[in-house]
Amino acid sequence: MPVSAWRGQHLYLDCFSGIAGDMFLGAMLDLGLPEAWLRSELQRLALSGYRLEIGRRAHHGIDGCDLRVVVEQPGPHHRSYRELQQLIASAGLPAGACRRALALLARVGAAEARVHGIALDQVELHELGAVDSVVDLVGAALALEYLQPAAVSCRVVPLGHGFVRSAHGSMPVPAPATLEILRGLPVEDGGAAFELCTPTGAAIVAELAPRFGACPSGRVLAVGYGAGDASLPDRPNHLRVVVLADVAQPAAGEEVVLIEANIDDMPGEWCGYLMERLLGAGACDAWYTPIVMKKGRPAVTVSVLATPATQGALTALLLTESTTIGVRYHALARRALERRCVTVTTPFGALAIKEALDGGRVVNAAPEFEDCRTAAERCKVPLKEVYAAAVAAHQRLRPRTGT
Repeated sequence: MPVSAWRGQHLYLDCFSGIAGDMFLGAMLDLGLPEAWLRSELQRLALSGYRLEIGRRAHHGIDGCDLRVVVEQPGPHHRSYRELQQLIASAGLPAGACRRALALLARVGAAEARVHGIALDQVELHELGAVDSVVDLVGAALALEYLQPAAVSCRVVPLGHGFVRSAHGSMPVPAPATLEILRGLPVEDGGAAFELCTPTGAAIVAELAPRFGACPSGRVLAVGYGAGDASLPDRPNHLRVVVLADVAQPAAGEEVVLIEANIDDMPGEWCGYLMERLLGAGACDAWYTPIVMKKGRPAVTVSVLATPATQGALTALLLTESTTIGVRYHALARRALERRCVTVTTPFGALAIKEALDGGRVVNAAPEFEDCRTAAERCKVPLKEVYAAAVAAHQRLRPRTGT
């Protein structure tokens, strides 16, 4: 089944043997992510001395895609958080992939800062700073940008137990950073004396999956397997990703956290930068409200809407990138419409449309801005003409009843 047949559907991460960045990328390739496109986009990164090896590997009789990042010329094993942030931000990646990659990096950076008891600016990432881990994180962001899942859910994450060698010496499994990234999310031991979930795998799960548990009810469209490196004695070492259509959405509201701080001493230029960073790190929304503080000083309240999984990383970012010395929290609930992405054909090429659904009924739809802008620049026509063509194509695709 071609990717276009299930792009914008529900992904279920069936991580019965855990999850790592290379396993996730392997599963995405197995589902139909174009290898040539992935290689081309990864070449935008200012990284050298590595090659991607993509093949097949079977565990316990189940065949899956085996992706490996082979480092031919090892670079610096210690990279600062800021260095990696700049590396990703300056690569010219698609806008959505860049935001997702920076959000994944922020999760790991904030976890490392908490584990070591230091500020985010002081974080030096060790294994994550190696070439293979950078490729895993950015590759995952690119895969999600291409495949555009409407929603993601995940099995309860197995962690494993025992010890593993690291830059800091012998470390317990799960790694401390892995546990920090998964703070607030459901986990289990998994019954294996092996590192089943890596920090990069934990970041992907925490970024993507607001729902955990058994596979939701739905119609199976596709299944992909991403092979792990080790052979486990009691189970196939694969990450299985299932694509589902017609998935029922939970009736209960989603739990969210409002993070706020009042600021009266930060330059205006910093405010715009802070907003970009917060949204890029996974904030559901962020905004400023003008206020007046003590001694009649004009100020702003910065408000950040987060999920429990993103609360820690966004708080760390707010404390680092602004001049505030503290934040406050409010627990809230919200109801969000189901979202999915469909592709329409126009005179300016194929364009993505974001749909919002209530009980399976389309109640709102809007063209994807980045697609329309790229088409307008390529075809040298006004942006509004591309938008109008996308809207008209979507109306032909969806009857006025919205069903």
